Amino acid sequence: QDQIRNEHIVDAKINQYYYVYGISPLDFEQPRALYEKVYNDEQKKLFVHNVVCHACKIKDPKVKKRVTQYFGLLNEDLGKVIAEGLGVPWEPVDLEGYAKTWSIASAN
Repeated sequence: QDQIRNEHIVDAKINQYYYVYGISPLDFEQPRALYEKVYNDEQKKLFVHNVVCHACKIKDPKVKKRVTQYFGLLNEDLGKVIAEGLGVPWEPVDLEGYAKTWSIASAN
């Protein structure tokens, strides 16, 4: 019973993007919990610093913007702070909007 109930919970969180391209809201739950519930303020600053230091080497501003949007799917404030660190405009998107930037279409 519990296993069946758990499968229904997971299935409800997996959308058509996952079946076609391997991306779903479920992919962001664990890293979101780590960032929001486990990291303290100092660890969050260090995380942002590390992401910005690595992503600043990216030459294409569109790719930099996508990096900020990806992290914004975890936490909108995180995406915004990373965008500021990279010197690119912060343009938040939802999962569907993010998928569309990579030319990923829904299976429906």
